[in-house]
Amino acid sequence: MIRQRDDLPPQVQAALRQGRKIEAIKRLREERGLGLQQAKQDVDAYLRAHPELHGAGRPARHRHGLTFWLLLSLLLGVVLLLFSRRL
Repeated sequence: MIRQRDDLPPQVQAALRQGRKIEAIKRLREERGLGLQQAKQDVDAYLRAHPELHGAGRPARHRHGLTFWLLLSLLLGVVLLLFSRRL
């Protein structure tokens, strides 16, 4: 189990700071000769101990994506169609 920040090699920590968890697991396996399951558990434990790294390196998601705008346009079109028939 990971207890301190220095327990992971620097290149593994760097991969986690960039949001590249799979790469961090691979590097930890190579560095320490661990199996996949143990390396994943160690990386997950490290991430639990350092919640600031969750989502690190990922771009912020937009609040309103393409789906939102398409649905809004469709709704406005239906409203305009309904009002144009009443006139």
